[in-house]
This record gives sequence, C-alpha cells and structure tokens, in this order.
Amino acid sequence: MMKQRAQITSFDALTAFRGGILDFDEASQAALESMVLEVRKAVDWIEHDRARYWPAQVRQASDALVQARADLARCEVATRPDERNPCTEQKKRLALCKQRLRYCERKVEAVKHWRRILNHEYTEFMGRVNKLSGFLETELPRAVATLERLLRALEDYAQAIPLPAREARLAPARSIPARTEQDGTSTPPT
Repeated sequence: MMKQRAQITSFDALTAFRGGILDFDEASQAALESMVLEVRKAVDWIEHDRARYWPAQVRQASDALVQARADLARCEVATRPDERNPCTEQKKRLALCKQRLRYCERKVEAVKHWRRILNHEYTEFMGRVNKLSGFLETELPRAVATLERLLRALEDYAQAIPLPAREARLAPARSIPARTEQDGTSTPPT
C-alpha cells in the first residue's frame, strides 16, 4: 500500500496564530505593567501619604482641642452669674474638637490596620504577577519558537513534493463532478 502524504496548501492559519500569540504577549505584558503601577500607587498612598497625613491631623486636632478648652475656660471666667446659657459657642466648639480628634485617631488606627493587610496582600499579588510575568517571558517565547520550527518543517515538507506533482494531487480534490439535468447523475468534468 502506498503512503499518503498530507495535503498542505496554506500556512496562513499557523502564521496568524503565531501573530496572535505575539500580540497576546505584548498586550499581557503592558497590562501587567499597568496593573502593577496602579496597585503600587494605592499601596504608596496608604503607606506614605495617609501614614503621615492622619498623625498630622491628630496633632492639629489636639492643638485645636487645647485651644477650645482655653477659650471655654476664659469664657467661663468672664461670664456673669446671671447670664443664661453662658459660653454656648465655646462648648459647641469644644465638642466639635473632641469629635474631630476621635475621628483622626480612628483614622490613624485604620491606616495602621490596613497597612499590615495591604502589605501582605501586595506581597501575595506580586508573587502571582511574577509567576505570570515569568510565564510570559519564558513559555510564550518557547511556544512561538516551537511554532516557528513547526512552520519551517511543514514548509520544507510541502516543498519536498515537486510542484507539478502537488498540483496533480490537488487537481482531483478541486474538481467537482457536474450533474446532468436529465437523470441527476454525475459526469466527470471535461
């Protein structure tokens, strides 16, 4: 029995697939870089910006509270005994300053809490990103190289068959028998 050869007529699909892999690699690398930058910005915002901002706000709120207490004390000293609701404004201001100080202190604690969690999550995230990046940097180029070797081998295989022999082999596959209108049977093309 005679060995049959594969009828390879086009390498466009494999070439397009190779191009798709390269496009995917480029887009994936760009997306990873963008994602890492965005996550790093968020981490830096908590780590540096908020970690300095809220303690400074606590100091300002403490200073404002000291000032509000002093204002209330001055008001109470200057108040006459017959005044109704003396120092109302100063008492409101003192209450607001206490509230602001508590709020800022809660924010300081929240930043400490989230810094710990964020550092852990960032480390986990970067571990996974590095794995994916490593895959993109090593495995995809290997896949492209393998595909290129396959394409070369297929092209060599296709060129090993002389052109007239290839056309002769392809000719029967391309011809479609014609149907006669009278009996519906097929006749070979001429």
